[in-house]
Amino acid sequence: MGKTLIKVDCVDQRLIVSNNPLIAAGGRNEDVIEFSFCPLWDNFEKTAVFYRDENAVYHIPIENDKCVIPHEVLAEEGWMYFGVFGTTEDARRTTAISKYRIERGAITGYPLPSDPSNDIYAQYLEQILRAEEAASTAEEAAKNADEACFALLNGFDDVAPAIVVTAAGDMISLHDTRVAPFKGLKLFGKTTQEGTPTPETPIPLVNVGESGSIGVNVYGKNLFTVDINSPIDVRYIGSSGTPSTRKGFVIPLPVGTYTASCPTTKSISEIYLYGAVCDKDERIKTSLPILANKQIRDITFDITDDDTLIIYNAIGTSNASATNLFATYPVQIETGSVATEYEAPKPVQTLIVQTPNGLPGIPVTGGGNYTDENGQQWACDEIDLERGLYVQRIAVIENYNSETITTAYVSSTGALTTGAYVHYILFEPIETPLAAEEIAAYKALRLNYPNTTVLNDAGAGMDVKCAADTKLYIDGKFEELRNAIISTGGNV
Repeated sequence: MGKTLIKVDCVDQRLIVSNNPLIAAGGRNEDVIEFSFCPLWDNFEKTAVFYRDENAVYHIPIENDKCVIPHEVLAEEGWMYFGVFGTTEDARRTTAISKYRIERGAITGYPLPSDPSNDIYAQYLEQILRAEEAASTAEEAAKNADEACFALLNGFDDVAPAIVVTAAGDMISLHDTRVAPFKGLKLFGKTTQEGTPTPETPIPLVNVGESGSIGVNVYGKNLFTVDINSPIDVRYIGSSGTPSTRKGFVIPLPVGTYTASCPTTKSISEIYLYGAVCDKDERIKTSLPILANKQIRDITFDITDDDTLIIYNAIGTSNASATNLFATYPVQIETGSVATEYEAPKPVQTLIVQTPNGLPGIPVTGGGNYTDENGQQWACDEIDLERGLYVQRIAVIENYNSETITTAYVSSTGALTTGAYVHYILFEPIETPLAAEEIAAYKALRLNYPNTTVLNDAGAGMDVKCAADTKLYIDGKFEELRNAIISTGGNV
């Protein structure tokens, strides 16, 4: 049976699509990518990565240089993103992410059942089950199952046995982590402008980390990491316009979406535990009545530029009453829009990374080294803490004067006009070693058990690699597989 074939050349770490067949949404098991690998990929076990949304990533083994595109990423019109990684016993190679347009497909009227694609985790389950069936005792079954697990994931970690997971974004929440050093941490640049520049009305280029440094904070799940024995005076201005002061805490958070909750079973009849998102003038933008009027609320809120989050005792005025309140009614603040099971806060670990010129980055349509949460690719400078390198991909001209630029660029005037401030992409990146003290500070960071949150104060993109807690991770994957089977009407 013939299949629609996308041909892709893999040259070093770049993917180049050599043909462009139309792919319509709704297909299943009939759209294939055929890869042609350069010699640098010899002896690597290769896996393709597909996603539409980075929260749902599919890993498909490449066999005989081909793999079927998982139907989940073909379900609807839009952009499909894909890449490749390869592993050996002691090395790992990856490619940049590429994208391919999926066109609107016909409405068939009789869809096939949407069984989940047979990705790497399905193989993982198969090998475990085979190992258990082949064993004659419970002890041997456990040993063989472990060997099957680690054989499949061989090359993901240089300290076997371990499972390494990867996450990217400007806010990263990791689950099933164990107390261990990071396996990788990168910061990526971005350059923005407030408005549309013209030669007559230039607009400055602003890089993340423009202040000269980027602070990276490592938490557990709960971001309410205050010393409840040391409340302070927090000030706010309510709707009446009158300033008020209460005992509580200021919680520094970067731009993003968060949820506050208080999972208590104690009486709340006379308890008023509030939060508020205040603007730079201390005026309340969003009130957060977490415990009020005999009700407990999970409240989702947004932090934007120059906002401050305060959590306070709405009726008490003494330090002792505030300390008692927060000891009795523990608060949880976490990333995202869903309140989850309470976890006691872990001490915050902070890494300060120097960025004397900021971290620049230019939006591109392909070939970027970072893809943000909106699917936008960026060619940008990066700080690779695991390798101990600053990787420069962007050059700067502070006063443009007819220099030849043949790569993508951004300009303070929107064009290559005399006197413009210009960023443009270098043909080859320049790598510079980081300071020894920065590398040492990075190596001192530790993940938390069982959840780790990584935030930074500049809105920089991040890429994190870490070792998962093996038992929690496997249990979680089994649960995902079980739920997927149940959702399609099968039996476990």
